[in-house]
Amino acid sequence: MGEVVDLSAERAKRQPEPWLSKREIAEHLGVSIRTVQRYMAAGMPFHRAYPTSPVRMKVSEVDSWMREQAA
Repeated sequence: MGEVVDLSAERAKRQPEPWLSKREIAEHLGVSIRTVQRYMAAGMPFHRAYPTSPVRMKVSEVDSWMREQAA
C-alpha cells in the first residue's frame, strides 16, 4: 500500500503568506499600533502598492527584523 499523506499540511505549505495590517501586526507582537509605527520609522519592513494605499506586512519579515534588533 502507498504512503498516507496529509493533504491539508501539503496545501498549507504551498499557500502564500498573508499580508497583515498594522493592527494585525500590533496584535501579533503584543504592542500598540503607535509602537508599530515607531518600528516602521526605525526600519521594520513594510509594503505599499501605491503611496496612498494601506501599509501591509508579512509576519516572517517582521519577525526576522525583530530578531535582528534583539541581537
